[in-house]
Amino acid sequence: MDWQQRIRRIRPGVVSESQLGDIVEAILREAGVAFTREHRFPDGGRVDFLVGRTGVELKINPSGLAVWRQLHSYAEHVDALILLSTKAIRMKDAFPTIPTTKGEIPVTVLELWRNF
Repeated sequence: MDWQQRIRRIRPGVVSESQLGDIVEAILREAGVAFTREHRFPDGGRVDFLVGRTGVELKINPSGLAVWRQLHSYAEHVDALILLSTKAIRMKDAFPTIPTTKGEIPVTVLELWRNF
């Protein structure tokens, strides 16, 4: 099972973004995947994890459009984005990709509350 499949199976009992980050970090380490936690981009943005050319952003209680603005700021620096959330994301179907100067960047939204 690859790291993305393992992340999809996380149960939503975490209480903080830091705790969720620790769980994701353990999964990545166990999978032997190279990553950077809290990776800073040249423009000052900071994604929770950079796994190869995939940015992984964690949200405990996401706030709609603000999340998409944040992901958009990372999109120029990655080839794909994964948003891992403990709550439902209402706007996820409206933004399956983010336009960038290099083309469309796919966005995968994983809603952990569905893992009950």
